[in-house]
Amino acid sequence: YYDKDIEKSQAYYMKADGILKNIHNKESYEYRAKSWHNFATLEQVKGNQKKFLDITLQKCIPFAEKSGNKGLLAGYNTDVGMVFHNLKEYDKAEIYFKKALKILEGTRNQNESIAWTQLNLASTYHENKQYYKEFSAISEAENALKNLPQSQYNSLVYLQKSKYYSAQNNSILALKNKKKGIDFSRKMNLDYDYLTLTFEKFRLLKEEKNYNEARNVLLSILEDKKFSGNKKNRLVFLSEMADLEQQAQNYKKAYYYSLDYQNLSDSLNKENEKIQILNLESKYKSKEQEKSIEYLKTKNRQQYIIFGVSGALFFCIAAFWGYAFYQRKKENEHKLKHLEQ
Repeated sequence: YYDKDIEKSQAYYMKADGILKNIHNKESYEYRAKSWHNFATLEQVKGNQKKFLDITLQKCIPFAEKSGNKGLLAGYNTDVGMVFHNLKEYDKAEIYFKKALKILEGTRNQNESIAWTQLNLASTYHENKQYYKEFSAISEAENALKNLPQSQYNSLVYLQKSKYYSAQNNSILALKNKKKGIDFSRKMNLDYDYLTLTFEKFRLLKEEKNYNEARNVLLSILEDKKFSGNKKNRLVFLSEMADLEQQAQNYKKAYYYSLDYQNLSDSLNKENEKIQILNLESKYKSKEQEKSIEYLKTKNRQQYIIFGVSGALFFCIAAFWGYAFYQRKKENEHKLKHLEQ
């Protein structure tokens, strides 16, 4: 149910945790950590970032520590670091990334985990403008992946290196790494990385006022339904194209892209309005159904009461007639005896 029904999925994770809570061994702790982590990830999907963080700190990390699984424990610390990174709490993020790397020291077969954590640490250093530390973290990630040429994390190495060189105003090396990342992600069918790197390449070319090449790069993803099929993505692309054409003084093209942007934006707003109306209708129907259910429950209760009272009354009348019959019989027997005497 993980990708289909969040509530059901979470209910089963809690059922699993309930089964495991009376078993005290490393394997049980590991499964409890994983169960709570998946539960927390679904909270994150629902937009509840705080609950994700609370569960990771209070459930996942303690159970992972008890399980002795260092890879799991390091991963959860990296997750916490990423939450703080997204909240722009870079100093706190750095603490958890370093903690994860400390846990992974001396472990085997954890090179991808090390690379992933180092790349997140590099991103944190980049945001804090600690570029010498950023380059060191990128180098550590590259070193971890040197025997893993097919790892998807290689595309993120290229992305982070391109950001580093852009910050150093070295557009040649920045562009070179973006191109390497694009080629790698296309080869490995990493659509998200390909889109991210291609868009970064467009932005760099646009900043350098290389409008012709920038236009070609953005058109390559704007015309690809795989990437522009998502209407929110397409809105961003159209907005950027309009801005690009305006800067290139192609005002007519800029106008048409702006018009496409506005039409799509209006369409999305109508869709959102329709969804809101449908949600309101659904809530209204739910309330009506609840009222109907409550009415039926009340009616059932009334029927039970009427049936109960009727049964009790019938019992009382039957008891009364039985008692009257017994008294009358007794009286008749007394009269008969008197007559006989």
